[in-house]
Amino acid sequence: METSLISVNTSFKTTVTVTLFTFLLSGCSTVSNIVPQLPSTGPAYSAPAVGQDIAQANAFLTAGKRREAAAAYFAASQNYLSPERERLILQAAELASLFNDPMLTQRYLAPLNFNQLSPENQSRFRLTQAQLALNDRNFRETLRILPQRVNDVPEELGQKILKTRMSAAQGSGDKLALVQELVLQETTLKESYQVSLNHDRIWNHAQQIPAFQLEEAKNSISHPIVKNWLSLAQLSRISKNGPVSKKQTLRSDLGRWIQTNSSHPGMTKALGLLNAAPTTTVTPYTADIKKPIIITSNVERPVVNKPIVKKPVAKAPVVKTPVTKNSTVKVNPPAVKTPVKKDPNIRSLYENIKKQIQ
Repeated sequence: METSLISVNTSFKTTVTVTLFTFLLSGCSTVSNIVPQLPSTGPAYSAPAVGQDIAQANAFLTAGKRREAAAAYFAASQNYLSPERERLILQAAELASLFNDPMLTQRYLAPLNFNQLSPENQSRFRLTQAQLALNDRNFRETLRILPQRVNDVPEELGQKILKTRMSAAQGSGDKLALVQELVLQETTLKESYQVSLNHDRIWNHAQQIPAFQLEEAKNSISHPIVKNWLSLAQLSRISKNGPVSKKQTLRSDLGRWIQTNSSHPGMTKALGLLNAAPTTTVTPYTADIKKPIIITSNVERPVVNKPIVKKPVAKAPVVKTPVTKNSTVKVNPPAVKTPVKKDPNIRSLYENIKKQIQ
């Protein structure tokens, strides 16, 4: 956000007008008091040109020296009457808020009385205070300070206000605040493609609003366009992941919305929901989440017999014993079994038993 250069011609015209008006008042009082003024005998450059101090401040601003430009505008304000004086002070304060010097900004604003400012200068005063809040990332305060309508201010000032409001809405991360701001600023869009793109942005952000906030906002917001964007976003949420009981009446609810909002900018989105079949979300069982599903099959797969490859077995090395000449090998004779002598007593006992049996 850049501040505009203050025109030198405006101050010059104001000064000349005040001088002529004073001269005419003095001339109307009595004719005999009119004294012809003689031309100045001094050099032409002896008197400073009107607005030279403002031109110097503008030069600082063009060169990007905001702090020097702010000081020059504030110093120049002491040389002018209202409303030029207040305009120069507000120019200096706005620059100080842009390079984020809160103490200097408040020092520049101190001589001003807000209630005595013109409506345009009141808007400039609010813009400066809102810029300080935006620097502190106080986005809600920024939106609260700035006016929502800029129809009664100059176009350049209105663009600054809207740009600051949009920066605050985007920085807040609040989707509802962003939807409201996009709807409010749509009236400033001039091209049809800009309006169409704005509708897509509104629809995208509206569907991201949390369910509880969406329900509260739909009942509390009175702006008809914003309110119906939110109700359409609710129907979209039901279409995607709502309960089956609400999906049964979804088509009738969409038809009722279309019938009562025939001129709403979200009509194309509503028709898209009406033609699209609602999706069904299946919630898996807890067991399915914890354990993977194992798929079994009864079809036996053919077994491929792989050829058996025999690994060669290493043979133990043969150790040859050298033969020594004239050596005799001793061979032990086989052991002779000694016959067991039969006991005569046992034989006689056997014979007795045999006789008894017979």
